[in-house]
Amino acid sequence: MAKAVYEWVVKNIEYDLIHIYPGDPTCGNWQTTFGGWGHSFGDWCYKASEVLRERRGICIEFERLTTALLRALRIPARPAPLRAHPVTQWWVQLPDGTVYWANLATSGGRTIYREKGDLSARFPAVPEDAIAFWAIDERTPIHLEWWTENPCLWLEDYGQVAVFELDQEDRARQILREFARTGLIPGEYLSHGLRRGERKGRLEVYTRGFVIDLANLGENRRITVRFPVFGNDGWVETLEIAHWTNHPGWVAAVRREEAAC
Repeated sequence: MAKAVYEWVVKNIEYDLIHIYPGDPTCGNWQTTFGGWGHSFGDWCYKASEVLRERRGICIEFERLTTALLRALRIPARPAPLRAHPVTQWWVQLPDGTVYWANLATSGGRTIYREKGDLSARFPAVPEDAIAFWAIDERTPIHLEWWTENPCLWLEDYGQVAVFELDQEDRARQILREFARTGLIPGEYLSHGLRRGERKGRLEVYTRGFVIDLANLGENRRITVRFPVFGNDGWVETLEIAHWTNHPGWVAAVRREEAAC
């Protein structure tokens, strides 16, 4: 049943990318990359029923729909983040009593099916131990999200990555301090990140954020930001966290951590 759900979504839902819908300002990829309107990213995203109606969506919308369809078939399922692009986890119970969370990715699966005709490319999506986040809590953010009292204009910032060897911890911390000062990782340290299986024994400086136009926030004085700290291939230790804003005098940041699983 899970494979049938995967194949139906991959065949029938289009990835909402600018190059597929050129000039369409309602395109999901256009909205997130060039700016949207709402309380938050989650406020803007399509619900599963809306994806079915529109027959197109971005990555998190694909996995929300897939999760909803699996649940409708009484198969436990949930979106789970793999870096910035989610996958769908679904519960498998084999006749011999073996149970585990399997995964699939209809969003990436659609792209490969469209380009190569491969209907099984992301089923499963990745090895089970590569899934970044295992939280049951439905409030856990699958994607960086924020919330304001009033709707506002916003723009996603997909961030930057720098990778270092373990003996370069001082350099990694220096780069993080540079980010806190300027909002950027110096160009000579930029990387495309580590491939699957390479994260063990490495240090990574990883940034992610968004832009909000303060001119349209009205009387609102608080922006709540929630984001997952991604852990792949086992235990990942967070050494240091920093934030940057172009109006440091306007911001009093209060940070809270919540651990899950």
